[in-house]
Amino acid sequence: MYKGIRAAGLVGAGIAAALVCWLLALYPLVPSTARGWSAAIVSGLLAIAWAGACSAALLWLQKRRRHGLLFKAIGVMLALSLGAGIFAAAFEARAFLSANFSYFGR
Repeated sequence: MYKGIRAAGLVGAGIAAALVCWLLALYPLVPSTARGWSAAIVSGLLAIAWAGACSAALLWLQKRRRHGLLFKAIGVMLALSLGAGIFAAAFEARAFLSANFSYFGR
């Protein structure tokens, strides 16, 4: 039971660290309203969840040996979709929610 609690704590700490990294990646823009903070956190959590799902899928594909070239192509598509998803979340936070964000220092 102790190992399960410890693992859950490590996962929570990892998610918190990833969320801090996400907010630092949006650095020139800082959420200025509650709506901006919630949008930044939700889009960050969605990007983190997609990264976790892609990582799990890549680990699952790594163990398969039957159709190596097909699984490598699927791995590349997962990696590209992760990059596109993170870019889309950052673009959404920058372009469509600009009224809820301000530049740091202004």
